[in-house]
Amino acid sequence: MGTRTKIIILFGVLIAVIIINAAVSIYHESRGISRRIEATLRNKFDIADSIQNNELDQLGMISVSIKEQSSRFGDFLDYDNIAPITMILKNITNIYPDDIDFIFLFDEDGELLTSNTDGTEIEEPGHYNPLIEDRRERVGIEEISPKIFEGALARFKPAPDHERIICFKSLLHILHDSGDIYCYMAVIKLINNNRKLIRKMAEIAGADAVYYGADRKPLLSSFSDLTQAYPVKHEISYQNKLFFTEEKELFNYAGKPVGRLVIALDKAPFLESERQLLLSRLMPFFASTLISVVLFFLLKIRIFDKVTQLIEVQRMVAEGKGDLSVRVKIPHEKTGTALDEMERMGSDFNMMMDKLEQTHGRLTSALADVREANRYIIQSLQYAGRIQSSMLPNPEAVKCLLPDSFVIWMPRDIVSGDIFFIEPVDEGLMIIAVIDCTGHGVPGAFLTMIASSALSRIISDEKCRDPALILNRLNLIVKATLHQDTAYAVSDDGMDAALCIINMKEKILTFAGARLPLFYFQNSQIQVVKGDRQSIGYKQSKRSDIAFDFTNHHIQIEKGMSFYMATDGFEDQLGSSEQSQFALSRLGRKRFSKLLGDISHLNFETREAKLVEAFEAHKGDNDRQDDVTVVGFGVF
Repeated sequence: MGTRTKIIILFGVLIAVIIINAAVSIYHESRGISRRIEATLRNKFDIADSIQNNELDQLGMISVSIKEQSSRFGDFLDYDNIAPITMILKNITNIYPDDIDFIFLFDEDGELLTSNTDGTEIEEPGHYNPLIEDRRERVGIEEISPKIFEGALARFKPAPDHERIICFKSLLHILHDSGDIYCYMAVIKLINNNRKLIRKMAEIAGADAVYYGADRKPLLSSFSDLTQAYPVKHEISYQNKLFFTEEKELFNYAGKPVGRLVIALDKAPFLESERQLLLSRLMPFFASTLISVVLFFLLKIRIFDKVTQLIEVQRMVAEGKGDLSVRVKIPHEKTGTALDEMERMGSDFNMMMDKLEQTHGRLTSALADVREANRYIIQSLQYAGRIQSSMLPNPEAVKCLLPDSFVIWMPRDIVSGDIFFIEPVDEGLMIIAVIDCTGHGVPGAFLTMIASSALSRIISDEKCRDPALILNRLNLIVKATLHQDTAYAVSDDGMDAALCIINMKEKILTFAGARLPLFYFQNSQIQVVKGDRQSIGYKQSKRSDIAFDFTNHHIQIEKGMSFYMATDGFEDQLGSSEQSQFALSRLGRKRFSKLLGDISHLNFETREAKLVEAFEAHKGDNDRQDDVTVVGFGVF
């Protein structure tokens, strides 16, 4: 085999390696784009889903507010005085015009008494009976019968051709003081034609959104019309454009599907990105192939000096001593065929640098796009933070309930894994809780939503007033929600909690804790009541047993006593060590307890400032390890 044949074979192998390398690289990059599409679509859907859940939470909070007026409804119903009730329903609708469309009031036998739209002048009352066919108290998404809009409510029907109508619905039990049901109230916000909701989803999520009925026909869309066919293979076509989709089936309280929420993302930008990727990957490989061909046929001893120049230029670029505008010098008087072999290679190198500089420019532009996307994500998280903050007790309301109190709530990130709960539940009873969920940031915030919803359900719906039983129920609900009570459990997340109920009349504080303690100041000393060594949630284990019964601790409240509950973020904060200026140490429970004792003679506003000041002084320039929550209060 001659030298020429060997060179040709070697060249062929080199070209094959370059092609295979390019193909593998493009394949992996394409997979990466697909994963980014899925992650982007999932993120946008989660944002839209959280907006929908926020609408349900808002309706739930309004329903709680309405239910607190049970005595007023009962007074009027006792005397069959329906007209004032009609006015109350209209006033409620006027107060919450963006959250309520209809309110229907039924008696205990299921007969419609009045509504916020037509009062007692009701046509075909039997058409409204399906609204309370299932009389369980609830808040959720449901499908309602179009027959409701055949009579006096015809003017409110979303669209003549809508065969299915879905809505956010809350069904309330208006109770007598004895606990018997006086009447039922259905509070409804239509989803069909709810342009404000769909625009909000589209603007915040940065993608189009469509609600479909159970028959897979569009009911509400952020597109300009309702001509979108149901997605096929996670794609829909609209006005000759293709969209990626992510969807979720919507179920009513009975578990029956009533529709679907679909998020659509324009496919064109991702196709263009894939095309640009193909070009940017192939061009350097073609340039490398060209340079290899030149080197194979033009290597001669007489060009070593020019090779040195070329190597020097490459080293300058590689070591950052020159920018991408650096080029191999080629005599201006030589052009075309007048260039010798090395000068032509230098020219080819300059061409490669031109393309590299262009590619660098495109990458710089792409980096700017990534920064803009990051800014948008930060804005979304800030919006989520505002939503989370709105779920916490109102500071002014807390001050009205407990004038001698303070709350320190310092998320480590934009959203927090810590929440606190302060609410009067019955006459003379108040519940105060501090909950520390697994992690911090977005994962922790999702768990706080589960904890907040479960706690509200236990306290408001189940009327539980025993701290230990509340923690038992919270443990069961969290495990059930995250499927941790199954053999196929994936999530191993949970929370620690401290919860107390204050009986103002009997001056008794009852405390139960899941790993978090209660501190209280009495007779110039700080006492610590430890919580049980069990957490809430997590997979079944010694640290979280689904059958574990939490323990109640009873404390007789005396004048001058003050109480504190805190997550472990304060104690676990790393700061400068007293032993060494190079070591870090935890602030620790001992120092935290001493600090509480040192400030207990001050007013509560000053105590809060002193705690924050001590925390920042210990932390110094170090990063915060965790979310920090401290609740302090005095009762009498």
